[in-house]
Amino acid sequence: MDRPRHGLRGRVLRNFSGLLAVRGINLVIPVLVLPYILRRIGLEAYGQIAFALAFATFFGAVIQYGFGISAVGRIARARGDDAQVARVFGATFATTLLLTLVCALVYGAIVLAVPAMAAQGMLYFGAFTLVAATALFPHWLFLGLERSYLAALVMLFVRLGYVLLLPVLIRGPQDYALVHLLNGTTVLVGVLAALGIAVYGLGVRPVRPTLAEVRGTLRQGFRVFLIQFVPNLYNNALVFVLGLSAPAALVGVFSVANSIVEVVISVGRMLSNAFLPVLAKDMSVHGKYAALMLGLGGAAALALLGLAVPLAGFLAPDNGPEIAASIRLIGLSVPLAGGYLAYNINYLVVSGQDGAAAGITVAGSIAGMGLVLALVPALQIDGAIAVLLLTRLGLFAASFLHYRKLQRSGGKMQRISG
Repeated sequence: MDRPRHGLRGRVLRNFSGLLAVRGINLVIPVLVLPYILRRIGLEAYGQIAFALAFATFFGAVIQYGFGISAVGRIARARGDDAQVARVFGATFATTLLLTLVCALVYGAIVLAVPAMAAQGMLYFGAFTLVAATALFPHWLFLGLERSYLAALVMLFVRLGYVLLLPVLIRGPQDYALVHLLNGTTVLVGVLAALGIAVYGLGVRPVRPTLAEVRGTLRQGFRVFLIQFVPNLYNNALVFVLGLSAPAALVGVFSVANSIVEVVISVGRMLSNAFLPVLAKDMSVHGKYAALMLGLGGAAALALLGLAVPLAGFLAPDNGPEIAASIRLIGLSVPLAGGYLAYNINYLVVSGQDGAAAGITVAGSIAGMGLVLALVPALQIDGAIAVLLLTRLGLFAASFLHYRKLQRSGGKMQRISG
């Protein structure tokens, strides 16, 4: 495993293109097949599968445990030391498997205990399969080694398999419970293929970790886990609480609109992650990166304003106006999300201020949960949109103000210890 020798721009573009391919395929394919799914199962059934996925995603966030950030940094710093990379690989993947087992037991117990969920057991089993498989995919290894294009090739082939199987298995409303299961099964195939490439293609053979190494992996990634997990409390609670207080069709409208905006925000996350290996070694480029994130976020919000109507009409012609209005409003949060990534995760965390970053994220997300409970039951979809905008504004503002405080004080910062 030789250390890549590229200029800054080349390294970031290479990392970003690989991430764009891996996660872009994961995000864009579901959006592209969305018109087919909506026509086959209907908006109300789509609301039901969105509700199930929102519940399962709480557990998926626990399984991921922030390794998309913490493990990337550890592997990037170990690159060139094959033995250390193998140890980090083994400890991280073993920890992910352990978290998957624990979450599966808790998730299954809850589903069986709630009659409405137990009656749709296949739907909830498929939702968990999807989030667990996504969390198990070792994209963090390929990104840390700056070989993310290999993971992209794997994901491309498994996603093509999903698209080809979709019209075979999803033919009518009675098949709605199979959508997540089909999706998750194809991702599991990708996990096995990615592990094979890592071991036999890159020569990274994971070392079986000790219990102490697993505990150390959990401890080292805990603050990053909080930063990524706590926002899921209000993000997924939006759909969950909306599903408890509004008709399934209205949940479908919000979920369709939010999924479009999430695709755009996720491109920003990919760009943010592409900079991680670079920023972990050289924070002097952060200013250019932050300006890029804010500029692209503003441009994306304007693009969503103009494209909302044709997008909504393409995805769900019968509910186009409602979905377009939601896309436009939720789209205003894109630059706010980009600013949070720039000044929280990719500045405070990478610079060693992960305690402050976690504090901002936890406080903002708890406030968001309060807003969910206060606004969504009464205002339904309007309340859900308001929660997204207010919470993302608060997270961005608090992160930026802390960044400015450190800049003014010339605070002494250090990288996250490996």
